[in-house]
Amino acid sequence: MSTDRDVRVLGPDGAIWFCEVAGNRIGRITVAEGIREFPLPAPRSLPRRITAGPDGALWVADGIKGSLERVATDGDITSFVRPGLWAASDVTAGPDGALWVTTFEGQLVGRMTTGGDFSSFGSGETDVGYAITAGPGGALWF
Repeated sequence: MSTDRDVRVLGPDGAIWFCEVAGNRIGRITVAEGIREFPLPAPRSLPRRITAGPDGALWVADGIKGSLERVATDGDITSFVRPGLWAASDVTAGPDGALWVTTFEGQLVGRMTTGGDFSSFGSGETDVGYAITAGPGGALWF
């Protein structure tokens, strides 16, 4: 498991969840059960970042196929492909109950509801950063 801060997260089920960046899988680890792995539905995905979502699931930013993956705690995976197929760099749960995403190119910020409604912000010409996190006071930092 990597030491990169966003390739692993404590899930709502108390397990540690992690991205296998080169392995095209999401993993779950507990002391009692050990490691379980869940393959992503699309071949050659690039699960870059993972966050606990506002809906009790884990959300994964796919750096290649232009999607967010919703991973239920039982391992069921649902893909949400974003318009324009731009590659996700990072994902975080926002204070508004939505998922917020930065792009690998660092030029757009996206917002997606847990139901899949997606919008993007930025001109596509100015760098806004690769990482994003929710901060105090309901602010998002990128």
